Parts: sequence; C-alpha cells; structure tokens
Amino acid sequence: MGICKKDNSVVALDGYAAGYLVKRGERLKTWRRRYFVFQGGFLSYRKDSREQSKQRLCELVVDVKYFKGKKHGLSVRLATGRVLCLAAQTEEQLTTWYDVFDEYLARLRKYRELNYVHGKRNQHLDTIAEDDCDDDDDDDDDGDCDYDSDRNTFSVL
Repeated sequence: MGICKKDNSVVALDGYAAGYLVKRGERLKTWRRRYFVFQGGFLSYRKDSREQSKQRLCELVVDVKYFKGKKHGLSVRLATGRVLCLAAQTEEQLTTWYDVFDEYLARLRKYRELNYVHGKRNQHLDTIAEDDCDDDDDDDDDGDCDYDSDRNTFSVL
C-alpha cells in the first residue's frame, strides 16, 4: 500500500516525497531550510525547489529514526554513514516524511529476505559421481531390494 499525501509543503506518493525540511549543518550546527526529494531510495536536496538549483546530495537512505534534538525532528542515516538531522514544520509533515522513508525501508528489508530465501532454495546440490553409487551387481547380502512394478512394491532380496 502506498502513501499519497499532499499538504502545503510536502508531496508524497508511493516511495516518493518532495518538500521543504530544515537541515542541521555538519560543521556549523545551524538549521537551514532546504528542498528535499526522496525517490528510489535516494535522498537529495537543493537550496530551493527550482530545478536549476544545484543539487547538494544524492545518497541512499539506510535508516530513519525520530530525532528528539529538534521539534518534529528526523535522523536519516545514509549508506555512506553520514547522518542528517532534519526537521519538518509540522507533526503531520514529520509523519509523512517518516512514513515514506519507513515504507521504502520495509520494502527493501522484505526484498532482501526474499532474495536470501530464494538464493538458499536455488543452491545446487553436489553432483553424485557414478563411482559413488552402488552397482547392485554385488553378491553380498547388504539388504538389496527388488521392485515389482506389477504390484508397486519392493521386496528385500
């Protein structure tokens, strides 16, 4: 099930979100308003919503948590190990962003689990060499059996 929401500054639709958030700087811990886009698991941002604005980041999101250091805050961990501290204007916007990230990450976990199970199921068994098999031509009494196809039974010889 996908999320489809639009309010005054967040558009979200099935794994996609775009809108303004405030971001805490890495060096200077100031908070600046930036336009974020999340699509296909990648998060990017610009100074504003204009397409010609320089894109500042495009990295894969690997985790999201609520951030208590700022009202309506989110903590987003990226594949590079970098953690972005973000905040929305309202509780509703916070929930929208969180839900989009969380839904994507849940689908990713499910995909990985299915790949793991599928990979295990498709592991090939070792080939049995012909010389590893019994010939049934030996005369020792090792419990050989005979199959009667008329009766659909086996009998011990």
